[in-house]
Formats: sequence, C-alpha cells, structure tokens
Amino acid sequence: MLENARGHFIETVDVRNSFFRGDYGRELSKYATGNSANSFKRGPEAVAEKLFHALEDPRPKARYRVTIPTLVGAWLKRLLPTRIMDKVLLQQR
Repeated sequence: MLENARGHFIETVDVRNSFFRGDYGRELSKYATGNSANSFKRGPEAVAEKLFHALEDPRPKARYRVTIPTLVGAWLKRLLPTRIMDKVLLQQR
C-alpha cells in the first residue's frame, strides 16, 4: 500500500512548485533510503490482532488504534486544549 501511495503521490503532486516542496522532499528521500517512519508501519498481524479483539468483544469500541502515533495523538487530543494541540501538530511538519 505504501509503495502504491508513494507512486500515486509522485504522479499527481507537483513537488517542485509546491509550497511544501521542502517537506515533500525530506519525506520522499526517507522512502528512497528506506528510513521511513517505522512508528507508522505495523505488519498485518497488528491490525488482525485489533480486528479479532473487536470481533470477539461483546461491546466493541468505535475505533482501535494500532500505531504509537495514533495512540499518542488520541491521548494528546483528550488532554490538551485545541490551541495547544494545533501548535503540537504544526511542529510535526
């Protein structure tokens, strides 16, 4: 999926003329060298584990978070005021 998304991105986004060309360039170079963000990548077994848990639970949750960034983001969203959360998210660029 990641490779398909990367290919589609390269075909459809004009990186050179984009306001975010620096950000895009850094991210694309990470993928080219194989140093992409591993915290966002989990194997299918991680998703399957959450799926089985949801299927077996008599009262399943609306959402199951699989990666560390999604878990941290969910907690920060609950704990921080909106303005501070926005500042945190802007620093991630």
